[in-house]
Amino acid sequence: MLLMPLSLLYSGLGFALLSRCAGARTTLKQATMIASYGTLAEALPIPGGAMVRVGALMAAGASAAQSSLLVLMTAVLWIALASLGCSFALWLHEANASWVMAVAGLMGMLPTILWMLRHVGVVLTLLTVGHRLAGLALIALRLHIALLCLGLHVPPMHTLPFALANIAGSAAAIAPAGLGISESLAALVANSVKVAPAAAFLAVGLDRLACLTASAVAVVANLMSKAPNRSSLGDDI
Repeated sequence: MLLMPLSLLYSGLGFALLSRCAGARTTLKQATMIASYGTLAEALPIPGGAMVRVGALMAAGASAAQSSLLVLMTAVLWIALASLGCSFALWLHEANASWVMAVAGLMGMLPTILWMLRHVGVVLTLLTVGHRLAGLALIALRLHIALLCLGLHVPPMHTLPFALANIAGSAAAIAPAGLGISESLAALVANSVKVAPAAAFLAVGLDRLACLTASAVAVVANLMSKAPNRSSLGDDI
């Protein structure tokens, strides 16, 4: 739970960076709240998180096409980098699937980076890649701690396949917040990194529920801060 504020800040930085890529500006507080709403919107059986981010970019002045492409490309980059991280963890365990994941990751990463270099420039592209890599490290740490809660010591590097399952599940709009999908994917790859499937299932579920709870708390706190002060309404109540 202590890592949740850091996760919210990370999400806020991600949207602030996305806004700069679109030529718009937003404060870190605004970006964090938009990211929190996006996380909660993923609980809908539609691509709610992507829709929230596209809508926020359009409200900031970006076109619908530009906003949609940026959200799509950064999502592809996110999954591609997670695939590369997963391939490295599988390679450490001498799993044959490591090469498949590596090829898939490269096929997704290279064209995405080339597109970003052309449309947003070198600096913003490097910042975006660095932000995503930091996100993988953060998720790996959260999953490491979640597994510790279950009595298992799994090095953060070895949790990267579960991080990919987490990210891929979030992209699945057929289940609220990808719940059940992420956990099932984690259970499928658990044996490859010598973790019990049940433990992987529970750890990913615990992490995702903690993230949803943190976003919900942030959104509620934001709504309460904007509520009218009853004492100042006087006779109008």
